[in-house]
Amino acid sequence: MQKIILTFSFFCFLLISLHAQDQRFMGGVIVGLNAAQIDGDNAAGYRKAGLLVGLRGGAYLTEKTSITIDMLYSQRGSRRVPRIDEAFETYTISTPYIEVPLLFHYKDWRVEYEDGSFFYKVSAEAGLAVSYLLNPKVENIVYETEVDNFNKVDIAWTAGVSYYFNEKVGVSARYLRSITPLYNHNKHMKTLNSLFGYHFNFSVFYVL
Repeated sequence: MQKIILTFSFFCFLLISLHAQDQRFMGGVIVGLNAAQIDGDNAAGYRKAGLLVGLRGGAYLTEKTSITIDMLYSQRGSRRVPRIDEAFETYTISTPYIEVPLLFHYKDWRVEYEDGSFFYKVSAEAGLAVSYLLNPKVENIVYETEVDNFNKVDIAWTAGVSYYFNEKVGVSARYLRSITPLYNHNKHMKTLNSLFGYHFNFSVFYVL
């Protein structure tokens, strides 16, 4: 995992260096929040909040299209809070990931300045994300004994939209849903449900 992080960090540094010489390449930073839950754990609602922070690298393909690859620290999982008339305690599944989304972007709504420069205010984006599970924690739930059997690698599809305030700063809303299970009951304990994570994230980004 350390090799992946070092490789991506070098990749981002390279893109930023190239951007200084060639406007086709970009770099940036991302900060935001996740609202997450897990299908199969009997806890409804996007009640698990988490931090989202990282770096972005990418390249412009045409005036309206680009591809990006992010390197994010992404806190996901689920949380259930009982009603007053329920006997069980609050329980949580905390799943922090190193998340690497590869996205295709299509921009529209061109805004032009008097000097002839321009930017696009909105962007639709979609792609795949590969994530690596770091240190999961389970509290007050039957999966406590199965946490060592959680899958380390998560593959998900993702889609979202971005709004640019100017050519450098914008906000994004994105949905991510896992294709691979966090816990596969067919491989381990068949009396438990398989678990699939999904979440919304909301972020602010700055593009170099």
